Amino acid sequence: TTYTAVFANSAFSIQTKTIILPAPGHIAAPAVSEKRIEPTCTETGSYESVVYCSECGEIISRELTILAAIGHIPGSITIENEIKPTLESDGSHDEVVYCILCHGELYRKTVIDETLSFMVQPISITKAVGETATFTVKAAGTGLSYEWQYSPDNGNTWSTWNNRTGASASTVVSSGHNGYLYRCIVKNSVGNIVSNVVMLTVSV
Repeated sequence: TTYTAVFANSAFSIQTKTIILPAPGHIAAPAVSEKRIEPTCTETGSYESVVYCSECGEIISRELTILAAIGHIPGSITIENEIKPTLESDGSHDEVVYCILCHGELYRKTVIDETLSFMVQPISITKAVGETATFTVKAAGTGLSYEWQYSPDNGNTWSTWNNRTGASASTVVSSGHNGYLYRCIVKNSVGNIVSNVVMLTVSV
């Protein structure tokens, strides 16, 4: 900035003096964020941090900052393409995981839902009095429940074998058990299947 002073004293000739004041320099205002691009799961983002002069508004500095990609955040497993199994054929479903941010597919696995069927049938047993007789089945399928039954009259009537609700059922043999028949009914949402009928023989 330039100032000019003029002195007009009659005792002196007119004098002029020019004074140049130095520029005060820019005064930085707080930085502001501009041109912000938010990062995504796979792409980086950025913004510019800009400082303006609080007096004249000129840009004093501009700095670019890169924001790292967020990365995928997996959600919970979603079941898709479900085909229910039947007593005649297997079913299947896809287990899929999506990103909760971009909804892109991160994982997919096809799972076979086996039809309800016996893999191992019970077998007839011969045991002495006082010994333990155990019958066992193994079934394919999901959500299985087991009901064991016995018949004391060669299959004319069947009764539920109480407290036997697993894949195996046991009893301590008595003489009255000779000739008893046993079977297992396996159930799930598909239906139910009945095992082979087997016999407990009590040896003398």
